[in-house]
Amino acid sequence: MSKKTNLYYLLLLTLFMALVWLEYRSPKPINWSKTYGTKDKIPFGCNAFYRILNEDVLKGNIKTENKKISEYIHSDSLKTTALFFLHHDFYFNPTESKNLLSLARQGASVFIAACTINGLLADTFSISTQRYYSFQTDSVKKKRFSFFNPQLQIPLYHYYPKEFDLYSFVSFDTSKAVLLAEADKKPVFLKINYGEGAFYFLSTPDIYCNYFIVNKAERTFAYKTLSYLKNKTLVWNEYAPGTSEKKIALLQFLLDNPSLYAAYVTAIIALVLFMVFALKRRQRAIAIIEPVTNTTMQFVEVIGNVYYNSKNHRFIAEEKIQSFYHFLRQKFSINATNISATEIQRLSKLSEIPEKNINDIFNSIQKIQEQKNTSEKDLIQLNEHIAYFYKHNKR
Repeated sequence: MSKKTNLYYLLLLTLFMALVWLEYRSPKPINWSKTYGTKDKIPFGCNAFYRILNEDVLKGNIKTENKKISEYIHSDSLKTTALFFLHHDFYFNPTESKNLLSLARQGASVFIAACTINGLLADTFSISTQRYYSFQTDSVKKKRFSFFNPQLQIPLYHYYPKEFDLYSFVSFDTSKAVLLAEADKKPVFLKINYGEGAFYFLSTPDIYCNYFIVNKAERTFAYKTLSYLKNKTLVWNEYAPGTSEKKIALLQFLLDNPSLYAAYVTAIIALVLFMVFALKRRQRAIAIIEPVTNTTMQFVEVIGNVYYNSKNHRFIAEEKIQSFYHFLRQKFSINATNISATEIQRLSKLSEIPEKNINDIFNSIQKIQEQKNTSEKDLIQLNEHIAYFYKHNKR
């Protein structure tokens, strides 16, 4: 390739490396999706709250699980266990909901923090929620949360930003439910006794998210909500029926990462373009070409027949003699033109061929060189002596 072409390639490589560096150095966009996961460190994940509970508030008495409700039915520690569910939209199918009711009836505490509650549980307790927007003036920029329990009214109010996504209960079974807390005079926290256990419903799950926990004074409200649970162990259950967690997590990770999403779209576009152009540019069938045959032996045979039929035996003999001399020079470093008896002995030792056979070769050579015309018999005899040397030579 020319220097000019190499310069173009170098320029393209430099631009590519610059783009990679800029992409690596550029700040990553914030993921504002509401996952409520205990391992998620995004604003609306719950890693900070879970770590505080695990390392301080409930040290040694909290664990995360991803089990179906039916797996707790035969547990011996129901009365000392509190099941904690945190979702944006809470829905269990009738079977799982019945299992949850059965657990509470046997003594378990069930804490459900969700913006919306649907299904059998909502029907059983006549619960429904609604998103609440505060049409306050600009001078009032926060939502006010408070407990009804006097022991939890220090401080009296907990303030959350106006942008807080606030849901409140618009209906519930007032004959069974006890109102525990409110936000801007809207009910947000309920307790309903059921059998030997109880249900706790909180319509503002965002209070447990990293955005409202890390370095925020109002996070004490989140801790106080769990103070109603007198159970020894808190099980944070992340089970969501009807979904495939691994598939959703993988797809969510792909879509949430701009670089991977761009690569995914690029691959799809490249595949479509390849399919379009591949249909137009089909390669013609390649003809089968037979490999070139080796005709060296045929050529040698033809040349040999030409020499033999010309009856020029001396010329053939001279060619064989020169070829033999060349072989001795290459293999044994012996100049055989005027070979001595000492060199014949040395050649015999090196080749491990008896001196008699070597002497026969040089006697035949001397005989031919002294004649003007070489007979066919002499040529055959010389060829046999030399062929014997080639065949039995050990070096």
